[in-house]
Amino acid sequence: MSRRSNNFLSNLIRGDVIDEDLVRDRWANRQEDDEGEDQTYDGDNVKNARLPDAANDPKVWCIQVQNGQERMLVLQLMNKFIALAKEGSPIHITSAYCNEQVHGFIYVEALREGFVKEALSGLRGVYISKLKLVPVKEMVDTVTVLKKSQGALVGTWTRIRRGKYKGDIGLIAEFEPNRNEVKVKLVPRVDTTDYSEMFPGIDRETAQKKIDDARKRAVPPKRLFDPNAHSEDDLEMWGITNQRDSENRNRIVHIYEGFEFVGSFVTKFMPFRSIITGPEIRPDLDELKIFEQGQDDERGPALGLTSVHKRRVQLQKGDIVRVKQGELQNLLGKVDSVRGETVTIVPQHDAFKQKVEFSLEEVEKYFELGDHVKVVAGRKAGVTGTVVGVEGEIVVVLTDVNREEIRVFSSDLQDTNDLSSGLDVVGSFQLYDLVLLEAATAASTMPSVGVVIKLDREALQVLDNHGKIRAVRPADAQLQKKSATAVALDAEQQTVGQGDVVKVTDGPHNLKGKTGTVRHVFRAFLFLYSPSRMENAGMFVMRSRQCTLVGQSKHQENQGPQAAPGAASLHALVPGGRGAG
Repeated sequence: MSRRSNNFLSNLIRGDVIDEDLVRDRWANRQEDDEGEDQTYDGDNVKNARLPDAANDPKVWCIQVQNGQERMLVLQLMNKFIALAKEGSPIHITSAYCNEQVHGFIYVEALREGFVKEALSGLRGVYISKLKLVPVKEMVDTVTVLKKSQGALVGTWTRIRRGKYKGDIGLIAEFEPNRNEVKVKLVPRVDTTDYSEMFPGIDRETAQKKIDDARKRAVPPKRLFDPNAHSEDDLEMWGITNQRDSENRNRIVHIYEGFEFVGSFVTKFMPFRSIITGPEIRPDLDELKIFEQGQDDERGPALGLTSVHKRRVQLQKGDIVRVKQGELQNLLGKVDSVRGETVTIVPQHDAFKQKVEFSLEEVEKYFELGDHVKVVAGRKAGVTGTVVGVEGEIVVVLTDVNREEIRVFSSDLQDTNDLSSGLDVVGSFQLYDLVLLEAATAASTMPSVGVVIKLDREALQVLDNHGKIRAVRPADAQLQKKSATAVALDAEQQTVGQGDVVKVTDGPHNLKGKTGTVRHVFRAFLFLYSPSRMENAGMFVMRSRQCTLVGQSKHQENQGPQAAPGAASLHALVPGGRGAG
């Protein structure tokens, strides 16, 4: 840089008046320099002409800094450069910048390494000992930003990596390339539990802290939620606030835990590292139905659900397909080969045996009642069962393990002879384990427990002591190992415990008269197992006083008159005592 250029920059920084002659001289010199150079490049020289001049141009140093402080440090360098230049003692660096896609590093351009260290002195969060010179051939890469295509993201599905919404399906509504973030639309998880009366006898400030802790630990079920359908008092109790829209000051928006309500959904800008994207991310049928219920919301961005219905069918040789459009509509055939977007089938027709080619969009998998199938895609992948219903592209399957009906897309199914046994272990939990539900302890004076009736990849299906089915993350459950020694009193004051057979004598009419084996005892609740029951993996829960012991108990308290002197000790063994029933 010439002395004249230095004077021009110094005057500009100090805010001095720059006369017309100085501007004319500066750009006239630049034009003369450009005309004096040979601007013709041949072959490989075109690419090399874009590279900096290693002999004359400033060099670039890479400095490791505290993660998340990259922008702040660059701004501090800029302010330091301006302040010292006005004082007449400028720092000798040409530029400082960071790359949004390279975390934990900033770049400083200068002629010498000493100038870089001088500029960085006094700044916190800079690891000056890890300063490295960037090779000339890699200097251009430090300012190259690889942005994902906006058109390829908006309208596609994603799943959340962490937090309360971990594993939830979301729809990408907007793309912000400058911040490398996307706005995700989700089904809200609003905790509407009233915690106000659950902490009596303590001061208001302590009670509020306990309420806030309880809300943080709770993972409420996801459901459509419209704040406009509730009173302001309820919204305030649930932690939902309102404020003016930053883009339209005339519109009021509702905010819940950093998420903005759009109709019955919530939206939030999230960085790419917080979400999972890709063609394999597809919603289950139940998840898709929830999104379709709210698609009439005019304020929110378009859902783009048409892309979901155009699911790419994965075919293999031997699959039975049906032609769903064209002159040969409803023709059935067996897949002979698949090449790219074209499938060749052998028609299953007495008068038509010649092989025919179709595009993948023209066919769909075909299943009949009684077919044994396996789910090969989606969150229920690996589940096997029997087809009990077909509704267009939707197939109803009765699972082999839990004997429950699930609805899946035909494109996610495949004929199979396998028989899935389900997941046996998720973390430290097994089927029929008794677990303590930590998320519910703050909302009840009595701890809430449940029995694991189904194990999914990311959650446990639990039958709690109130007879409700709850989805619990493994991190929110704790094994309860004291059930084997716990006992309770039945309707005839007999002791029952794990392994005993009891008969239901009172309670719901659909359970009265049923017999079951005691799997677990918790206070006055009996978790019973009956192999004749199809739902909930054969488990159901009753109070001990609604049951009567069948046959001889395996526990010593019921054997003969010797049990009478020990009656007092019985209540010490039963959590909650006799009055708990």
